[in-house]
Amino acid sequence: MTYSVPYSFVPGTKAKADEVNANFMSVLKSLDDINSDVNEQNTANAGKFTEIESGIDGMKTDIQTAKSDIQTLQTTLNSKANAADIDGKWVKCSNSLLNGVTLKKGYTQTFSLSTLLKDSGVYEVIVNARVRTLGSSNTAYELKASTALCSPTYLCFALTRVNGNDAAEGSCVVPVGTDKKITLAIDTDMVNDSWQNGCFASITAYRKVR
Repeated sequence: MTYSVPYSFVPGTKAKADEVNANFMSVLKSLDDINSDVNEQNTANAGKFTEIESGIDGMKTDIQTAKSDIQTLQTTLNSKANAADIDGKWVKCSNSLLNGVTLKKGYTQTFSLSTLLKDSGVYEVIVNARVRTLGSSNTAYELKASTALCSPTYLCFALTRVNGNDAAEGSCVVPVGTDKKITLAIDTDMVNDSWQNGCFASITAYRKVR
């Protein structure tokens, strides 16, 4: 902004008092205008500073709330872990399902695990099995496990190409539902019986899951 006085003076000429006074009054008015602008700007800036400070205070509050929420969540997780509400630890066991049996074509059997898995809810179990083929060529055995929550899953597969016998062993993890049952089955393509009393299966570990 440009400021000026109403009268100009030429050297060597007399200045009139009222014109000099008028120039002074003009300068004073300009100073008042400048002070007024500065005050308005200060007021505006103060409002912005207050807004910024309020925003900072709000962020501090949010941070404190977040810290509190994190602490609450940690406490809840610890509580659940202590109460075994999350996935439990694996428990070793030796729960026999098949103990030296002869498997025949079309074999299928469902086993109850209620005496092993006593609590309600879903479990995971490790199933281990061993099958042995009869002494003839091109004999194959596919032992599978299934539950209400799991389609038939291979446990082990044994195959002989020439006369003789062969053994295969395998394991898998399967989920067990609230019915606490597991089914073992031989694939329907099997031609001959297994080796006499040569097949075994057992649950070797289990844990409760969410």
